[in-house]
Amino acid sequence: RNAVNDDTPAQRRPAAAGLSAARAARTGSSGALKPASGAGSIHFGMAWAATVTLLALCVYIVWTEQEADRRLNQSSMRNAALLLADRVDDGFEQADALLQSVAFRYQRAMASGDMRLQQLLEEVRHDAEVNPFIKRIGIVDANGHNFFNSGLAAPTTSGPSVAERAYFKRAAAGEK
Repeated sequence: RNAVNDDTPAQRRPAAAGLSAARAARTGSSGALKPASGAGSIHFGMAWAATVTLLALCVYIVWTEQEADRRLNQSSMRNAALLLADRVDDGFEQADALLQSVAFRYQRAMASGDMRLQQLLEEVRHDAEVNPFIKRIGIVDANGHNFFNSGLAAPTTSGPSVAERAYFKRAAAGEK
C-alpha cells in the first residue's frame, strides 16, 4: 500500500470525531450557525447592519413612491372632477340658451302665422337632434296644452295637457 492509505478506518475516526466536536461548538445545541468570536463576529455584525440599512432604504423608497403616487392620483381626480363640472355647466348653459331661443322664436312664430310656425317646428326638431344635452323639446301653450314635442311625429292640438301639473302651475305663476 502507498503511504497515503496506510491508516486504518479506526485511526481515521478520532479526526472525524474532532471535526464533529468543532462543528458542534460553532452551531450550539439548536444546530444554527453561531458567529465565531473575533474578526468573524465583526463581519457578521457589519453584514446585519448593511442588511438593515438596505431594508430601511427600500422601505423609505417604496413609501415615498406611494406617497407621490397618492398625491398624483388626488391631483388627477381633482382635475377630472373640475373638467366634468365645467362640461356639465356648459351643457346646462347650452340647454338653457336653446330653450330660451325656442321660447322667443315660438312667440314670434305665433304672431307671424302658420307658415312661420311650421318652419320653427322643423328648426326645433333639428336643434334637439344636434344638441347632445337635449333629448327632446316640447312646447306648451299658455293654457297648458302640449302644442309640439320633438319626440312626437307631428304637432298635435290634442296632445296631453299639463295645465294641472304642479310645475306648470308654478311656471304660470311666474316662478323660474
